[in-house]
Amino acid sequence: MAPPTPRVATVVWALFGFDGRISRQSFWLGFALMTALSAVAMTPYRLAGGLPEEPDLYFILLVGVALWSEVALAVKRLHDRGLSGLFVLLLALPFVNVALFVFLGLVPGEPRANRFGPGPDRRG
Repeated sequence: MAPPTPRVATVVWALFGFDGRISRQSFWLGFALMTALSAVAMTPYRLAGGLPEEPDLYFILLVGVALWSEVALAVKRLHDRGLSGLFVLLLALPFVNVALFVFLGLVPGEPRANRFGPGPDRRG
């Protein structure tokens, strides 16, 4: 099976797409960007004195977008290692999630193309 053709990397694809591969640098930058955006988006709650007792629609959407993004980043890093994106389910396990996060952020990807596409440095 031939690897997929390369695509142009965009911020939207990096944060929300599940196909392809990203480098460790892109993983950390995406994680930092989503953390910063989430912190800014939570400002209304900080100004109001904290989180509401019952989550409102804004909070649910905010958490949903942040989780989607973090999972998408993790799947693309797993792909960079040549692993199935299904391993992202390990993020739901306490302690294992920390080890997986460290693995994704610190272990280099495969230098050559794999079944998930060309190496992240070869995207064009």
